[in-house]
Amino acid sequence: MTVPLIQGTLRYAWRADPGGNNETAEGKALAELNAFAAALEPRLASCDAEAAEVVSRNAELTDVDRAVPDGFAAVKAAIESTYSCLGVTCADVGSLNHDGAQVAGMGRCLDGSSVDDEADYYDTLEFVVGNFEEECEEDDDDGWHSYRHRRLETRRMSSCDGKGQSIAWVNHEVYDIEACCDTDNAFFFLLMALFWYRPAPTRLEVIVWFAFWVFLLTWGFFKIRTIQDTNRELETYAKEKDEEDPTLVVLDKGTHDTTGDTKAEDEVEVAVLASAE
Repeated sequence: MTVPLIQGTLRYAWRADPGGNNETAEGKALAELNAFAAALEPRLASCDAEAAEVVSRNAELTDVDRAVPDGFAAVKAAIESTYSCLGVTCADVGSLNHDGAQVAGMGRCLDGSSVDDEADYYDTLEFVVGNFEEECEEDDDDGWHSYRHRRLETRRMSSCDGKGQSIAWVNHEVYDIEACCDTDNAFFFLLMALFWYRPAPTRLEVIVWFAFWVFLLTWGFFKIRTIQDTNRELETYAKEKDEEDPTLVVLDKGTHDTTGDTKAEDEVEVAVLASAE
């Protein structure tokens, strides 16, 4: 963020300077300069208090005729004196162009840097910070889980010493049986679809799998018990009704033909019996 602040300060120092582009009619350029400089000044002050004072004095909101009293060149020189401390280069900031041409006095300073230095900077940064992922001799780029949309590499799930520093605890693999039981096989694919089978599950997946089945079995147990209780209540209700009205009788009758063979026909009829008096 430092580079854009420097570029904005330099741009509007030139535009607000009566000796520069002289955009002082409405004071907009001076207000823009003041805003950029206010954000940049604490960083400048941490490196060079005098440079910060120069920028502050020239970015002060005042009569437009007295804007940038030291001139934009003084602001540019003060800021450039802090580049090494700020960790920026002349190539980072560049030059100021206007109407397709470079503005006189606002060219890029010279410190031996180039636009190609950025790549070297990030290469150095990666070396200093570290990759945080231990590279093992057996690592490859082909060990993808076929069933995972997030495409986690199988062999990179654990570091070489087994501690897995490069990944979160929940993402460590518990086991890996892809060699024999991968979901490319139709049978194991069916297991995955029906029972959420995983040939190389992480700890989080195992936790979720057990939680799912505990919930499902608990729900099923109470559901079956509720059904059984309901059936018992219905049977009790039916018996009570039979005791209250003994005139309702269910008769099972078997019929016989003339040859003596019994036909296995069960007929159910309800007979209303008149009470004997």
